[in-house]
Amino acid sequence: EINPSKVSLDKVVSETQKAENLLNGCYDALQMPYLYKGGQNTNGVRDHDAISDCGYNNWATGLSEIANGTHDANSDLIRGFWKANYTGISRCNLFIETYKNQDFEKKEQYIHEALFLRALYYFHLTNYYGNVPLILKPVDTNEAYYLTPTSRSKIMDQIISDLKLALDVLPYKHKVSASEYFRVSKGAVLGLLTRVYLYQASRMDPNNNDSWIWEQITGEVTDEAEAQKYYKLAKESALRLMS
Repeated sequence: EINPSKVSLDKVVSETQKAENLLNGCYDALQMPYLYKGGQNTNGVRDHDAISDCGYNNWATGLSEIANGTHDANSDLIRGFWKANYTGISRCNLFIETYKNQDFEKKEQYIHEALFLRALYYFHLTNYYGNVPLILKPVDTNEAYYLTPTSRSKIMDQIISDLKLALDVLPYKHKVSASEYFRVSKGAVLGLLTRVYLYQASRMDPNNNDSWIWEQITGEVTDEAEAQKYYKLAKESALRLMS
């Protein structure tokens, strides 16, 4: 007879369920206030037009500080956005490292969902901060202290690589059950990949009036041929998304 108080977790919860629980943490970081959590004073991504000429938000102090030019490295939005994205990255790295050598149902799907999410978090970071530390495995506090920035071009290469891997594996939304609609689909990957390509093209385009700013921040120089390459890739992925 089995003693219920001594049944191991492995007997009660399948490996797939344990992996799903950990993966949910990778998704959950998206709900942090500085990312996609709702509310008029959360400084979330949906309100970031308010740090540009496109809008103004007097409720969220982090946004208005940047709009007014009174922010610094200790401003809530600057610190919070950085922390939220690296929280997501840390969870994705932990998931990938934990399960990359294990075999269980839905392993490939879950690993590539984590790759997509990590790419999204890094896309946020490099768009706002330029060169940032590129972390692709779990690190402890001591290791984190000595991390140095990675060039934006290398980060974008990693983002594109992760998204292309995810694109080959993840299903289209119409091929999964309604209970799985919240998961990353092939359409989501194509949408983000298209945007990444457009950002790359814009940064490399010598005809872009703002390209000199990124050259000062990241050291990247414009390149007409590279810009056209990324414009073409963006068009191809967009057409595939709409087909």
